[in-house]
Amino acid sequence: MRECPGFNLTDNSCWHPRAVPQQSPVTPPLFGDLADLRRDHTRRHLLIDIIVITICAVLGGADDFEVVAEFGVAKASWLRTFLTLPNGIPAHDTFWRVFQALDPVAFERCFRAWVATVIELHPGQVIAVDGRTLRRAHNRCVGQGPLHLVSAWATANEVVLGQLRVDEKTNEIVAVPELIEQLMWPVVWSRPMR
Repeated sequence: MRECPGFNLTDNSCWHPRAVPQQSPVTPPLFGDLADLRRDHTRRHLLIDIIVITICAVLGGADDFEVVAEFGVAKASWLRTFLTLPNGIPAHDTFWRVFQALDPVAFERCFRAWVATVIELHPGQVIAVDGRTLRRAHNRCVGQGPLHLVSAWATANEVVLGQLRVDEKTNEIVAVPELIEQLMWPVVWSRPMR
């Protein structure tokens, strides 16, 4: 097994105490609207099981589906405490195929609903909004530049609440109202943004 920056597969520990929740991190109704486009005879694993394992693995630092599958195997006994797992942990190919078939807009909507249930925002809490350019996220062969993102970060919760891709020539400040609207926060600006 290879090492992953988010968790140690040999001692079954996690890098951060809040990275892997102690109780069920997702309840099926939140993701119940997602259409499972797999054929009936190929559905060996429940869609909610695949989604929950992936979310937990990504929270633990996984960055590809091979590591997600390794995470599932390493944490199988813990995952069985709140998931059905009728045929064990899916293979990395299964994770990839399922996420390729999911409607990204519907998944984002369900994921945001889940985040809203686990993140407590308090009045006066600082939400940092920052623009970043991801280096090496380009494809020069097709003339595609690096990825530019504007992110909303809940400082007390230490979690990104939302991100929005912006064009490289666009000023990031233009994207901030749209990002806030996507997060559906009631915002009252005490002074005009500059």
